[in-house]
Amino acid sequence: MKPWLLNILACPICKHHPLMAFFFSWEKSDDEISQIYRAMREPPKDVNIKDLVGIVIDILVDRIRLSAMENIRDLTENTLSQDMYTDFLGTMRKLMKEKEIEDAKNICMELEKTGKSLKEIRKKQEEIAENLTKKFLTEINKLYNYMILMEVAEGLLYCEKCQRWYPVGNRVKGVPELLPDELRDKDVDLCFLEKWKEKIPKKILIEGKPFSLQ
Repeated sequence: MKPWLLNILACPICKHHPLMAFFFSWEKSDDEISQIYRAMREPPKDVNIKDLVGIVIDILVDRIRLSAMENIRDLTENTLSQDMYTDFLGTMRKLMKEKEIEDAKNICMELEKTGKSLKEIRKKQEEIAENLTKKFLTEINKLYNYMILMEVAEGLLYCEKCQRWYPVGNRVKGVPELLPDELRDKDVDLCFLEKWKEKIPKKILIEGKPFSLQ
């Protein structure tokens, strides 16, 4: 599961968004994480601007939200990934305060009121996003490296509204299992809680729905 997904995932029961996310392990090897970490800290080289423009468009149309990305708790014990998250979050907070970003978001909102076709709107958004990407290349590159290149192998998503939890990578590595209560396997889910009980917050272990260890 890419961290980016937290921007669109919601509780299937009560529709609450964003969910809390607890990361227990990564699909990437330590060497791969180290490479991503270096790519975040060094000036971007040979970066394909087109790869980064999508991130900027997501910011401008409010698909990427700071509130969602602030809900990550890296419990992997990988110090590099934890440092990456701290760097990523600081960069994102700073970027969201940039006047150029705020102005561009307003322009994109107004575009949707003009009656232009989706194709025309998308083209204009891409032009705006490409200019912003070039201006904030180092910052956008950091967001891309963390949200897109990092991948969670096992973790847990939690809805603070209805107190339901959902495993990530329980049956298939990296896949979030956002299933309604009646489709969940109690024995399999309890095994997951038992496996990660040292990392899962006690409130979820004891009060989480639909199953808990109490």
